[in-house]
Amino acid sequence: MLIDREPRAIEPLPAAYHALLTRALDAAEPDERVRGLWLAGSLARGVADAGSDLDLIVAIRDYDFDAFAAGWRDWLSAITPVLLAKPIPNSNLIFSALTEACCRIDGVLEPASRTPTSFSRYRTPVLDRDGLTALVPAPAERCRPGGDRWRRWHVAHAPRRQRHGVHHRPDGLSAAQVRAASNR
Repeated sequence: MLIDREPRAIEPLPAAYHALLTRALDAAEPDERVRGLWLAGSLARGVADAGSDLDLIVAIRDYDFDAFAAGWRDWLSAITPVLLAKPIPNSNLIFSALTEACCRIDGVLEPASRTPTSFSRYRTPVLDRDGLTALVPAPAERCRPGGDRWRRWHVAHAPRRQRHGVHHRPDGLSAAQVRAASNR
């Protein structure tokens, strides 16, 4: 079993976040339903700064997943008092919270068996009971600019400017022209 109480990835965050991670690990370690706990987001990608939040991925034993997901607020309140905690719309697997110390914490819950197919590839292990970290595929190479697909996306999402009452993109195409190009 792997336990890392002071992962280097959390160093850029203020001390209140270090204490929050310690309390999360204190809650997860004795809870046999929790099979893995990872840092995610900017912390796992190595680009966190003092203004980043604490992103966690929590792998739950499959048998216990539904009950744990339904009671995520109880688990979170065992870690820290919160001012605001809400699920992300259209998902009971993800939550976002603001603690009394004004720390922001986001969490993703996943059944342990789905760890190898998780969308979250960047993760730094904090607790790993079953060697799940080794099952997470390497992050995919980032999409690089180039090709017609990228150009159409860029044009469709570029800031608009108005000329003669018609919204135009920086490349001079109108919204109708962009729609026509994307339907080809």
